[in-house]
Amino acid sequence: MPLYYTNITALVAGQIARKSVEIEQRVHPETPLMAIVSNYCWLVAHFKQTQLANMKPDQIVEIKLDVLGSRNFE
Repeated sequence: MPLYYTNITALVAGQIARKSVEIEQRVHPETPLMAIVSNYCWLVAHFKQTQLANMKPDQIVEIKLDVLGSRNFE
């Protein structure tokens, strides 16, 4: 049975990065239709075990991004 008016919703908010399907195109189950890039930013930081004892929630930090040169964020 065709599903002409099927709505497909994403599990997360974001923007479409790679779309591999068009309107009225037939697809098979489990076929990837698009990639979604989340609106959330992630920060990966590396710390020594000896530094963790001094870290507390809501502590102010300074972040430097190599991509943005000498611009600092607090």
